[in-house]
Amino acid sequence: MKFKVLNLILSVCIICIVFICSGSGLCVEYPDTLTDDEVKWLESMSDKPIHYLVPPKFAPVSFIEDGAVQGIVKEYLGIIEEFLGVRFELVDVPWKQGLELARQGEMDLFPCIARSSEREEYLEFLSGSYLSFPLVIVTRKDVEGVREIDDLANRRVAVDKRLVAYSKLSNEHSYLNIEYVFVEGNVNAMRAVYLNEADVALTSSAVAGYTIVQNGWNNLQIAGETGWPEVELTMGVRKDWPQLVSILEKTIAVIPESTRTSVNNKWIPVHFEHSFDSVYVLKRILPFLAGILAVTLGVSFFLFIVMKKNRQLREADEKIQSAYKELEHAWKIARDAYRAKSEFLDNSGQAFLSFGEDFLVDLEYSRECEVVFGQPVGGKDIRELLFSDKETCAKETFQRAITLLLNETLDLKQDIYLSLLKKSYTVKGHFINADYKLISDNKIMLILTDVTRERLLEQDVKNERCRLKFVITAVRENKDFFDIIDDFNQFKFKTLPELASPFKEITPDKEKPSDLNSSKREILSQIYRSVHTFKGVFAQQEFITFPGWLHGMESRIAEILSVETLNPGLIEQFVTDFGAENALEKDLDIIKDVLGESFMERKGSVLISPELALGIERISRKLLEGFVYSDSHGRTAKNSGKSIQGIYEEESGKKEQLMVMLKEIRSLSLEFADMLKQATEIRYVDIKSLLEFHVDGAMRLSRRLGKQIAPFEVEGDEIKIDPDVFAHFIRSLVNIFRNCVDHGIETPEERVELGKPELAKLSCSVRKLNGADNSFELSISDDGRGIDIDAVKKKAFENGFISSQSQIEDASDDEILNLVFESGFTTCSNVTAMSGRGMGLSAVREELEKIDGKVEIKSRNGEGTEFLFHIPL
Repeated sequence: MKFKVLNLILSVCIICIVFICSGSGLCVEYPDTLTDDEVKWLESMSDKPIHYLVPPKFAPVSFIEDGAVQGIVKEYLGIIEEFLGVRFELVDVPWKQGLELARQGEMDLFPCIARSSEREEYLEFLSGSYLSFPLVIVTRKDVEGVREIDDLANRRVAVDKRLVAYSKLSNEHSYLNIEYVFVEGNVNAMRAVYLNEADVALTSSAVAGYTIVQNGWNNLQIAGETGWPEVELTMGVRKDWPQLVSILEKTIAVIPESTRTSVNNKWIPVHFEHSFDSVYVLKRILPFLAGILAVTLGVSFFLFIVMKKNRQLREADEKIQSAYKELEHAWKIARDAYRAKSEFLDNSGQAFLSFGEDFLVDLEYSRECEVVFGQPVGGKDIRELLFSDKETCAKETFQRAITLLLNETLDLKQDIYLSLLKKSYTVKGHFINADYKLISDNKIMLILTDVTRERLLEQDVKNERCRLKFVITAVRENKDFFDIIDDFNQFKFKTLPELASPFKEITPDKEKPSDLNSSKREILSQIYRSVHTFKGVFAQQEFITFPGWLHGMESRIAEILSVETLNPGLIEQFVTDFGAENALEKDLDIIKDVLGESFMERKGSVLISPELALGIERISRKLLEGFVYSDSHGRTAKNSGKSIQGIYEEESGKKEQLMVMLKEIRSLSLEFADMLKQATEIRYVDIKSLLEFHVDGAMRLSRRLGKQIAPFEVEGDEIKIDPDVFAHFIRSLVNIFRNCVDHGIETPEERVELGKPELAKLSCSVRKLNGADNSFELSISDDGRGIDIDAVKKKAFENGFISSQSQIEDASDDEILNLVFESGFTTCSNVTAMSGRGMGLSAVREELEKIDGKVEIKSRNGEGTEFLFHIPL
């Protein structure tokens, strides 16, 4: 009975222990850094999956194989699941459809995504990237002399036309005369190099290392870095889950370094199995055995001699003493050589130091190290010396690469890890180039060179290049250059004071805030639009400092208009400061310094064609000299003021001569009338020549913003216009072109993700319309994002352009699209030097109405936008 009771008690204990152990699996130890609200949020998600989407073909970072997610990102998701007790569930939809689901708030997480301004509208991103890989150059080992992009000259380079590498090489490095081998995808590019169909391929370090390992391409190596920006990946979370963003950041921060290293080693390192090489062993061991045998024989012989010839002991002792003296002499030579080496290193202008796996700098280093770092470096952590506190990701990459390098014996893998190390650093405001050498005793020598002077020289060259571009643009487009300056001076000294005059009549003690009515607010908006347009055209003309000054004045107007009650004092101060500006003169001084004062005086001339000039000359000579006719005797007479009737009476009997005279008069009259008609159009110019100014500006702006646009020209009919009538409208179109480049056209990476060509298309054309109204049509279009009508409706309702939801529902798409021409309307959340204030398109409409024109917008989301202007001549 007692035995049964004990068994029962033991069984109950076992059941309790099992229950407690199984229950403990449900208790998750969250990171200490989580707040109570974040813990409650996690607990509320314990029985719900978090839906996510990853790129399906981005090995080894993220890819789908046999229906399952693989790669580095999947490893991180598994670690986060263990930390937080949540469950991630993959949504099996195409990438583009997943982005659309996120826009609608139906996709929870993108654990592998690049940040962009468009995606920030519907996703919250982690504050930094948790994965980053440099773009590297992959070659075969037999290809020598390739370390950087400029070394690709006259080489065969395997590229994918759809990817950014081809775009950068063809646009920024066309001078290299590269022979392109076109393939699809980075893996095929590396395969072409492996098969000797190409010499070079460009891809990320992660893809390169993984592909070499997976395919066993041991003849490939990472030869160097491109120097282009790294591929940085972060996580994007739906907008209504801000708690998850904070939770993920804190969880990633507490993942141990050993775990991170293990994840990366699993997908990136190279592993090889080598068979036993008997020849190799014999070559290595036989010399060693021969050496031992030789020493043994030598010792035996020596002992034999000692035993046989004891009498030679003194002579041997003398030889030992002599050898000791020689050794002492050799030590002195070695010491002097060491001192010479130290002096050489200390005076070479470079910093030399070494460190091991503990990252502590050895006590012996060159004197230049203290100059570079501003302190003794012996025993200091090299990571703390090279990286600031903000460079966490770069520091981790450095530590991981060094650790792998010092624990590796294969040359191929050592070369890969060396190629991952940064080649330049910024230390205490100085630019430092770095070179790494793997030396004995499992250490790395770091050679640092201060290149601050060279970098500053490069900056000076860059500034000089800006000056040169400004001067070249002024010379090449001198008519536009002077027209813009004249229009601005007209606005500054005449138009602005006239527009601002009503505000001088307002006295705060006599007039109430309500007296500052909407008409005066509209005057300020008109000034606002003019300043915005001037900023755009001066920037397009490559002015250096003046666009920035205009941007500041534009911000002041925006601040004045932002309050409900206008302040006359601020308006008057604005007008005074605007009239006293000298920023334009600073830029014009550059032109005067380079081209001389005479260049600024060569304006106001009108060019006419050689044919028109010759015709005017011929008519003028005939009018001055009179026409000549011959009588029957061969004599000549001039029309020296005689009337036709007089000539008729004088020559009444000479009908043939009279007919000749009349024909000459008729011919002269027709020619004169034709010349007069041409003369009336001397000032007229082809509208296409005026629009070319915007074409050049759009191409320059795209390069500045890192976007790729196919070269284009203004196409269509030849339409002569009066520049005095149309100049302000043509100039306001800078806002259309800048909006197309800044807001409409996507980055090359975004276009590739959307399945579009990397090179965007921007078009401009004119067409004369056949009709009684004597008008023409101007079209400006792009193949970019298009206008998001839903976003326009939302902003219009939020900012009061539409007062009710019923108005939104009743409005047509055309009416919604036309809201973009309203003053102050913008869908942008941030104001930049380029755009974002909502004044550019309203300035275009204001100038269009002055010439009785009309505009129509055609836009499809994701396909592009067209502005179609109908303008009477």
